[in-house]
Amino acid sequence: MRWLAASGILALTACASPGPEFFGAQRHVLEVEGTRIAVFVKDGAAQAIRRDYAPRGTHGEMRARLAQAIEQASGCAIRPGSAQGDSGVLTARLDCQSITVSRAPPPDGRQ
Repeated sequence: MRWLAASGILALTACASPGPEFFGAQRHVLEVEGTRIAVFVKDGAAQAIRRDYAPRGTHGEMRARLAQAIEQASGCAIRPGSAQGDSGVLTARLDCQSITVSRAPPPDGRQ
């Protein structure tokens, strides 16, 4: 019985589900400098969720990777001062007027 409960908890922690405000958002899975990140983009905002383990001492670096993934997935810059979160989940408002990055292809591969 314990094994079943442990496997259920492990299955739930292995998936990246966005916050309620991002339900129905376009989902992208990117790899930034070896870190897998799920990004959800909707209504001028984005949420990035780290999918991999972050070793001790790399949390500042991970936050920067999450921000980079948001910009790559959305094709928009992050609005200054809007990013909130930590090395596991980062949410930000987007500034699509000053597009600074090339957009990642949609998850289904269509352009």
